[in-house]
Amino acid sequence: MATYCLTVARLQLALGQGARRFHVAAALNAKAKVAMSHFEPNSYINYDKLRSNIDIVRKRLNRPLTLSEKIVYGHLDDPAGQEIARGRTYLRLRPDRVAMQDATAQMAMLQFISSGLPKVAVPSTIHCDHLIEAQIGGAQDLQTAKVIGVKLTGTLTGWTSPKDVILKVAGILTVKGGTGAIVEYHGPGVDSISCTGMATICNMGAEIGATTSVFPFNHRMKTYLEKTGRGEIAALANENQDLLVPDSGCHYDQIIEINLSELKPHINGPFTPDLAHPVSDIGSVAEKNGWPLDVKVGLIGSCTNSSYEDMGRAASLAKQALDKGLKCKAQFTVTPGSEQIRATIERDGYAKVLRDVGGVVLANACGPCIGQWDRRDVKKGEKNTIVTSFNRNFTARNDANPATHAFVTSPEPLPSQPPTERSLNWCRPQEMTTDCSCLRKCTTDHISAAGPWLKFRGHLDNISNNLLIGAVNIENDAVNKIRNLLTGEFGGVPDVARHYKKHNVSWVVVGDENYGEGSSREHAALEPRHLGGRAIIVKSFARIHETNLKKQGLLPLTFSNPADYDKICPDDKISIVGLKSLAPGKPLKAVIKHSDGSTETIELNHTFNETQIEWFQAGSALNRMKELQK
Repeated sequence: MATYCLTVARLQLALGQGARRFHVAAALNAKAKVAMSHFEPNSYINYDKLRSNIDIVRKRLNRPLTLSEKIVYGHLDDPAGQEIARGRTYLRLRPDRVAMQDATAQMAMLQFISSGLPKVAVPSTIHCDHLIEAQIGGAQDLQTAKVIGVKLTGTLTGWTSPKDVILKVAGILTVKGGTGAIVEYHGPGVDSISCTGMATICNMGAEIGATTSVFPFNHRMKTYLEKTGRGEIAALANENQDLLVPDSGCHYDQIIEINLSELKPHINGPFTPDLAHPVSDIGSVAEKNGWPLDVKVGLIGSCTNSSYEDMGRAASLAKQALDKGLKCKAQFTVTPGSEQIRATIERDGYAKVLRDVGGVVLANACGPCIGQWDRRDVKKGEKNTIVTSFNRNFTARNDANPATHAFVTSPEPLPSQPPTERSLNWCRPQEMTTDCSCLRKCTTDHISAAGPWLKFRGHLDNISNNLLIGAVNIENDAVNKIRNLLTGEFGGVPDVARHYKKHNVSWVVVGDENYGEGSSREHAALEPRHLGGRAIIVKSFARIHETNLKKQGLLPLTFSNPADYDKICPDDKISIVGLKSLAPGKPLKAVIKHSDGSTETIELNHTFNETQIEWFQAGSALNRMKELQK
């Protein structure tokens, strides 16, 4: 477990893809020999090395460092020789430990095994919480990140909770506002937030596109470590606290200031986690927009809001309702965050209170949060509203029903409310040079759905049958129904892609802004590569997904002029020119051939560095690893 429990949402460096949460444990002194965790008694981290690296970089830069910079530069492979030009350099980092969730770790481990690596390079753990279905109960690159400082003042009061901080930030920055950035929380207001509350905020940092989110070490973290049996780590971290907080006078590239004393409870949605509403306004907003007003299901839990603190607050409200003779009108499910949390809420009577009020305590797994919800109370396509304390609420995310209006909020109001339609529009693939398919607003949920597909995580060919099945064809407004131009017939996206691959027809995807937002889901890059895709051309990428595409041998490209997106028509063919001389910072050309025979050329940018170009030339990062081992 990390000393200051930095939750790096989807950092994929040490083990490539699959590392959704990366705990940087900077808690060990070489002399103290404090174990990293109870489960890794022989794994140690050296504070002396961290301090040495930070001192070297601070002297090189000759300025105060933010906490984010201390974490990154403190783990440089070569702090004295590595170039560290922000916004340009790809840093080589040596993390202390990698923690992965099961659904992505499964494929990641298989890939590394297939590349011939005998074992992991650093202590690595896999946490199983995604592959259990919920039904009735039971059981990147940090290399070029501009740091965003969120200064917290005041104190959380009344009904406001830590979740409201990130819901407010999401409303300010939007789902792409943190792309390419580390979000660093600081200021006197930090001390009013519990350690588990900080984890909730960091967990949802991915929803604004942030590479990671971080809080400074403080007494809240020290107490949490002590109360969870890690007193030695807490003491050692406390001794080295100067390494775990920002330097006085450090510079942030952007600052957002939030007065916690004035912050109101929020509920965000539907269909996107950045559509923010104060809870007091949601009724009138929902009525104005024609959203379903009856809440069908309230869901508490998953990794975002499932700590003992969260469960205690929800149970307290449930007990007050029971005392007044009330029970839940809507369905109500509870997903504990871990076996320890489940056992503790059972021991302390919280689980009984939640059941008595009408709740169902599910297995301590991701469940509905990741789409593992065998929902049977509404039919697919039936408009309805659910309210959750989960982090993501993209279309069909929780229950595979695109008509479900999902809202995210804190656990306290659950159970007791929601759209800009995030549709994808396909312009259909065609034949060689390269065919074109166009999308708008594409998350990794749309590219590679979760839910029942998780059972195929270790079988690339089977899971590729979910490729872009959430896409709406611009030609007919139908989901997963595109024209196969080799046959003239309509078919599902994976079927058409497989037919093209069989006949050696390459294809590309053309997309809008922030393509690949959401989960780190490496399958969203593996699948188009497996089914014959060659390039993804968009206005902008979610940063982690862009790197995933590079690692799988695909070409992530952006329009030099975003207006060129509108030049591409459904029946165009695209030729990408200049790949033989692919070089860092050198744009490529794309020749667009229209159906009337006319052509035009546009410029495409890329962010490949020299090492990543080697990945592309080898066909993937893993192929390059194999070459180097030979």
